[in-house]
Amino acid sequence: NAGCTMAAPAVPCLVFADDVHTLSETVADAQDALRRVDAFCQATGFQVNASKSWAVDINPPVHSASLQL
Repeated sequence: NAGCTMAAPAVPCLVFADDVHTLSETVADAQDALRRVDAFCQATGFQVNASKSWAVDINPPVHSASLQL
């Protein structure tokens, strides 16, 4: 997952305290980021609170796809 490229190097995720934000340019990259978060949780025992998790599509395409959390 390359993250999002702004006028600087790519930023794949932002982390502060117990908040994690992944940034992706495609649905496939977003799904890959979620798989990586899941692998981290499996390895460390951390849990994602699905009721406090969501995806934001800033520039939605004509056809949208769903992510599997």
